[in-house]
Amino acid sequence: MYPCLRWLVGLLVFIGAMGEAAAACTFSSLSDGSSYYKATLAGISPPAFDPAAYAVGQTIYKGTGAVTILNGLSNGAAYVSCSPTASYWVAGVGTPDANAVYPTSVQGVGLRMVHSDKTVPYQTSIYIGPNDTVAFYSGFTMQVEFVKTGTIPEAGGTLSGAFLAYRAGGVSGQTLMEFSWALPVVVKPQIPTCVVKTTDIRVSLGSVAAGTVFKGVGSVSPTVSDQITLTCSGGFAASSTNASLTFTDATKPSNVSNTLTLTSASTAKGIGIQVLSGGIVRSYGPDSKVAGNTNQWLAGNIAQGKSSFTIPLQFRYIQTASSVTAGSANGNMTFTMSYQ
Repeated sequence: MYPCLRWLVGLLVFIGAMGEAAAACTFSSLSDGSSYYKATLAGISPPAFDPAAYAVGQTIYKGTGAVTILNGLSNGAAYVSCSPTASYWVAGVGTPDANAVYPTSVQGVGLRMVHSDKTVPYQTSIYIGPNDTVAFYSGFTMQVEFVKTGTIPEAGGTLSGAFLAYRAGGVSGQTLMEFSWALPVVVKPQIPTCVVKTTDIRVSLGSVAAGTVFKGVGSVSPTVSDQITLTCSGGFAASSTNASLTFTDATKPSNVSNTLTLTSASTAKGIGIQVLSGGIVRSYGPDSKVAGNTNQWLAGNIAQGKSSFTIPLQFRYIQTASSVTAGSANGNMTFTMSYQ
């Protein structure tokens, strides 16, 4: 289904290049005080891909999305009149190359668009005059293609913001409607993926003679070693992924210190538990895989073809108060992996 353009008042016929002079267009149904209509395109979600499988100029992904007008009338209609008469143009953001591919914020990836069966940019056969009110409606579809234009970095990138506009009088004329991605579009080269081989790790710190080991706040017990093992596969040749993780205190999820809270059933007092990796005491954070999560840390880079990856860990008790009461000392934590 394509945009529906309905002449509501009058019908004028123009010959030649009439309407190419600068025009002032008005909007009869803007609902948010903006200076033009705003619309979004949803449903564009390219899968991970191998950049080496495509030559420059080839299409990496082609998809069709649905358009929604955000600030028109409740029925999705948006009305425009122009004085003097102006032609109606459809143009992307930036300058396209000879193949109608527009640049994007992702290195090596361009954008080609097909709107109303025509490749953008193009001038429609519609002219909008002072006695004519053109209506645009939500619900039509638009096709986009991501095209390889050069070397694509392993990290890929994300597309957001405006990418297309309806304009009056030319590709640089007054904006009538601006189109943005409904959600950020992730352009992601295929990298190795991993899963945790052992999801339940139980570590015994054994019995510790409090009077011998703990001499004051900050004193620690000997460490006990264990590890997290990942099984990895996939990815294009020479690709890799960064494996990061976050420890979360299961007893006190808001804890962002470097000391694990003892469980409520523990009877010992004045001590906590620490986890180290690479000689660094790791702190706790929210249970989230989002890049940059609080106290998330990089465990290592995993190259394509490496089927197994281990993350060595050390565990120990630490004295947290001036005096220590003997008893059981247990802690529970979770870990969340993030592959970037």
